[in-house]
Amino acid sequence: MQWENPSLSSENLIGRGSRPMNLRLLLQPVVAAFFGARAGLRDAREGRRPYGWTLVSTPAHRTDLLREAWGHVGKVFFIATILYGI
Repeated sequence: MQWENPSLSSENLIGRGSRPMNLRLLLQPVVAAFFGARAGLRDAREGRRPYGWTLVSTPAHRTDLLREAWGHVGKVFFIATILYGI
C-alpha cells in the first residue's frame, strides 16, 4: 500500500514527471487552482459568503449553488479532458 511509506509515494509522484503524462500532471492542478482562485476572488468582490459555508448552511440555495459550481468545474473538466487527449 502506498500510504504506508509516504516517502515512496512522493518519489513515485515526482518520478512521473519524466513520463508522457508530465504535462497533465503539472498543468491540471495549476489550471484548477487558477479557476478556483478566480471564482473565489469574484465572490469576494461581490460580497458573497464563502462557497463551502453557504452550501452547507443555506439549504434553500443549495441547488443553485451546485449548478453554479458545475459551471466553474465544467471549465476545469473540459481542460482536463483536452490534456488527457494530448
